[in-house]
Amino acid sequence: MSALRDIDLLAEGIERAQQVEFNQQVRHIAALIERHLPKIKTPNFWKILVLCCEAVPERDKNFAVIGGVMDVYLACDIASYFKLSPKGKKEFAFKAISQGLEMVAAHTGLGEVDFNLALEASKLLINEWAWPKSPISSPDRKWKAQLWCSHEIDCYKAHLIVMDKQKQESARAFVFEAPPSEFQFVPLMFAPEWISSDEIEVGEHRWKWDADKLRLTKT
Repeated sequence: MSALRDIDLLAEGIERAQQVEFNQQVRHIAALIERHLPKIKTPNFWKILVLCCEAVPERDKNFAVIGGVMDVYLACDIASYFKLSPKGKKEFAFKAISQGLEMVAAHTGLGEVDFNLALEASKLLINEWAWPKSPISSPDRKWKAQLWCSHEIDCYKAHLIVMDKQKQESARAFVFEAPPSEFQFVPLMFAPEWISSDEIEVGEHRWKWDADKLRLTKT
């Protein structure tokens, strides 16, 4: 048995430049749904790949499993995607993935309830979270630090946040911005590290923490 870990949405049958744009822009919605997905046992696949295309291949190719990846073909008006607003693009991606998961559940008899729970948790289409999950405490135990991550259509942004003991945000500082592909932003993700009670390091960058003025200053 396998466990479903990944969901993705890609486009086929369009120009290469548009394909790259589509695949990068919709990733934030796929990643959002993926994060809310419970563990689902599957017979032979660990990933669902919803493939948007103008014309679906013949029936016996609709649900091909290759190398542990289930390809699900979905008929879409891909050209219309590029005319949409950012909000419309999010809705397009969410609808396409929802339809793909519905098709998988109907075909395999697996995951219908879990898919619906993940979709319900993702319906606001806001992909933001704190990392690492447990904030890092300062040496004097008075403050905590995390990265606040925002995964959008065209970019991924990370901010350093400092919180008090009650986990109320006291200050925020920009850390980096990167393209929305995990291949490009994940290598930049470093957990905050307190060098002292008033200095924080994130990767190669450091910030001075002024507890009196509740201010972070990059050094």
